[in-house]
Amino acid sequence: MTQFAYWPPGGRDASRSQVIVRSKHWRGLVMRTDKLATVYQAALHLAAILIWLREQSVSTSELRCGR
Repeated sequence: MTQFAYWPPGGRDASRSQVIVRSKHWRGLVMRTDKLATVYQAALHLAAILIWLREQSVSTSELRCGR
């Protein structure tokens, strides 16, 4: 397992639940319209990556603005 230097307030479990809440915006993932587990898992990974990238862009823009 990879070690991370920083977890958001609330720890790792809170971070996981936030990702689940954000992934609910992806209607296809919530309804699981795909029959194949591999397709569903790939879509879940894609959603997690896009959520993570969005969070990274927000945090770097806050650093640039001096917040």
